[in-house]
Amino acid sequence: MKQNAWLELRAQLGAIPEVHHVALVGGDFDVILLVRAVDNIDLRRVIFDQLQSMPGVLDTQTFLAFEDLDTR
Repeated sequence: MKQNAWLELRAQLGAIPEVHHVALVGGDFDVILLVRAVDNIDLRRVIFDQLQSMPGVLDTQTFLAFEDLDTR
């Protein structure tokens, strides 16, 4: 993301229904999102139409979780 875009991006990301978690992190990435899409078409729409069209977003990388375990 653009370094001065965090506050604006945080609000925009929080408004996307498929985005369930947003984390500002240090390291190779600036932000990590948990996106829950109903299928690949929905995921593609969220990434290409919503996330990548935001002015503060410079690049995206997508990782798929095939199984999720909540230990709480």
